Amino acid sequence: MRAKAQLVSVMIVLTAAGWLGSGLPLPAQDNGSLLDRFHSEAPEAWTKYRSRSKRLQGSVSHIDFGSTPAKNDTTKTVNTEWRVEFKQREGCALWVTQNSISAGRPSQAGSMEVVNPRYGFQLRRRTLDGSWTVSEVSVNPTKNGLSFDDPRPVVEGWCNYPLTPLSLKEDLATMVKYPKFQIKRVLPISRGTGRSPRSNLRIGLQN
Repeated sequence: MRAKAQLVSVMIVLTAAGWLGSGLPLPAQDNGSLLDRFHSEAPEAWTKYRSRSKRLQGSVSHIDFGSTPAKNDTTKTVNTEWRVEFKQREGCALWVTQNSISAGRPSQAGSMEVVNPRYGFQLRRRTLDGSWTVSEVSVNPTKNGLSFDDPRPVVEGWCNYPLTPLSLKEDLATMVKYPKFQIKRVLPISRGTGRSPRSNLRIGLQN
């Protein structure tokens, strides 16, 4: 199938990925000079961020609200609620998912995936305080693969989320190479005691 070009507009705070992260006021510049500066400074900052992201660990909480049942009813129904915890080091990753609500119903099911170069395993539990039960074990995953989803690319994806706006497969370093990539405008936003730039990017994506 022949690739097609698709224009997508995104708003992104460029300092989230390390570009122009000083928080200093942005001087007036025309679009051409901004684009030149973007191409010269941003890729190096993204490379530094990607290197730093390999040391990140932490947790993420997510709540998804369903649609309002009636026009004048402001009650919000929670559709899904979960929390994940992740840790990583070279060749290793841990990914823990703990549900609270799934498909609008209470659910405390949890899962844990752990992998290192020598072995990997998956644990499951039915309740928040329940005991973990081994559901999968894999030995020598580099040679034999895993019998469950590998948590390493999942952790990597979450840690590099600022570089992949809108959860697109391409990262910013790839997008800026498209011929139709443009910086449409730059708006100052408050960040601490200074102001940082936010750009409206129009990117030509290849399907």
